[in-house]
Amino acid sequence: MSRSSGYSLNEDKLLCQIYVDISQDPITGICQSYDQFWVRIEQSYNNLKEESWIYRNKKSLQCRIALIEKAVRKLSACIRQIENLHPSGASDIDIINQAKILLMQEPTYKKGFKFDHVWNLMKDFEKFKDIDTGKKKFEDKALLCNHRSPRLLVLHHL
Repeated sequence: MSRSSGYSLNEDKLLCQIYVDISQDPITGICQSYDQFWVRIEQSYNNLKEESWIYRNKKSLQCRIALIEKAVRKLSACIRQIENLHPSGASDIDIINQAKILLMQEPTYKKGFKFDHVWNLMKDFEKFKDIDTGKKKFEDKALLCNHRSPRLLVLHHL
């Protein structure tokens, strides 16, 4: 199978918007399987894309989001590093610019951050804020997804 063409800025924007929307869907967002989640993204993306854009399969969309998430996570970490230095009088723009310079010190990102076009959408995405992946989060998800199960209520109190 040959590799598909690269994603345009508008394709990235659409994909990220769909990804965030489906991830944060309060009804099915956290209660769907991994496969259901990506099937929904694939269907939504291909239904909403411009007619001139090529069809993107689930694997292509997963790889693109993984690439974007990795870069956003790295830049977010660089921003936190700069903020922890407490630069006097630095604006948000100054901090982001310093973080981008710091990011370029990593070999993978020596050409810079390539996702400014989706940064504002992805930077506040809950997935990048939630560093604690402990037991409490699992219990909350289990209770939400299976609220009718008495067994789960017992698990919650353990």
